[in-house]
Amino acid sequence: MPETPDLAAAARSHSVGIVGGGFGGLIVAWECVKVGMSVTLWDAGDIGGMTRLVSVDGARVDVAADSIERSEAVDEVLSAFGLTDKLVASATHERWLLQRTPVVLPESPALGIPASPFVSDVTSVIGWGAAWRAYLDRLKPVLTIGNAESLGELVSQRVGAKVRDKLVAPRTRAELGLDPADVLIDAALPELNSALTRAGSLSGGVGLLDVTPPSLSLSGGLSVLAEALRTRIEELGGTVHEHTPATSVERAVDNWTITTTVHNAETDADEPVETTVQHLVLATDGRTAHSLLVPLIPSLAADGSTEQTVVTLAVSGITATRGAGVYASDAASDVQRIDHVTAQWPSIERATGHEIVRVTLAERGADDDEAVQIAAGAVGEAYGATVTVIDSHVERFVRAQSRAARTHADRVAAIRTQAATMPHLDVVGAWVAGDTVRDVITDAMATAEAIRRRALFSV
Repeated sequence: MPETPDLAAAARSHSVGIVGGGFGGLIVAWECVKVGMSVTLWDAGDIGGMTRLVSVDGARVDVAADSIERSEAVDEVLSAFGLTDKLVASATHERWLLQRTPVVLPESPALGIPASPFVSDVTSVIGWGAAWRAYLDRLKPVLTIGNAESLGELVSQRVGAKVRDKLVAPRTRAELGLDPADVLIDAALPELNSALTRAGSLSGGVGLLDVTPPSLSLSGGLSVLAEALRTRIEELGGTVHEHTPATSVERAVDNWTITTTVHNAETDADEPVETTVQHLVLATDGRTAHSLLVPLIPSLAADGSTEQTVVTLAVSGITATRGAGVYASDAASDVQRIDHVTAQWPSIERATGHEIVRVTLAERGADDDEAVQIAAGAVGEAYGATVTVIDSHVERFVRAQSRAARTHADRVAAIRTQAATMPHLDVVGAWVAGDTVRDVITDAMATAEAIRRRALFSV
């Protein structure tokens, strides 16, 4: 193993180019630059990705992702930036079902599967007939999940199709972006199999699971962490370029050339700029990563991303209580979920009488004005109110596939196997890690460690 001075020299001589400035790219950049590597990061827009702050009616809110689950890797990062004490819990996590008469969705640690089918908030959604059907699960023979990989299959077999469609499907579609049939049980609910076996029934097994903790965010929004990462990267000598999209990447014998587009203020024209690095990390969304990699790897596994439109509204007129917001009851609905941002995070400053809501729409090709109209109409329906839109912000995203998807593990394994055929190339970000902030950070930390080991201890 090289002595410390040799490691320092090896680090200084190793250059890393990172395309994408969400948490995946920022974490890798920080982990590499802090050991002395030469690091350059480019992002097509503002850093932070789906955790960027936007201003709506003067309120500064996260543009899409606003919660973070804890893990060893997440805690390590938060501690490194002194942000652990900045964690705040959502003031409410109650969700409602968006239908003609909205009703509260029952609490469940298992994506809507009830521990008891006869409690009032369950029967109010599925009715007494479906509750009795769900109760029959208690009388069935004891078994494990066995061949039922799909959450939808397990739920319909054990407690009935109405539980699947009325209680579970709204949760999986809103939270995972998946129909229950596409949810892999062991990925979404890893403790469910053993709990079911111990209890002898599905609902009994759900009753053994830990209560879902409230959502966590950072005081000031998750973008606080993104900005802290950027500041530390630049303090340590790294370079961060915003509004600088990458148009191509090319592999030579022992380096990569990244072509980016930079706006020349003098000529008022976009000009290509080439940068050569030894190691390339793609930390973009799946669509962009595929467009850059397919010329090099024509057989690259298909992208599992979907398009989403997120409309953030400042409104007046909301007086009803819908907790943290509402989920769509119908898969065909234009509106997938409504998050009542200021109900969850009441410390957000906004004008008196104004509420901030975030409406996630399925991509139907609507322009910004139509998207705002659809979102405002859905908020009025959900809250039984005539709402007035004070201000709005429309953002379009490429949503990554959840780790809970039945196809996720095989697809990512294929992508990483194919990427490994290209020397000094790594891929991070939600398109391979999964669509939660915890997934992205955990994966990026592991990837950065592998990059450092290869660079500093290579023979």
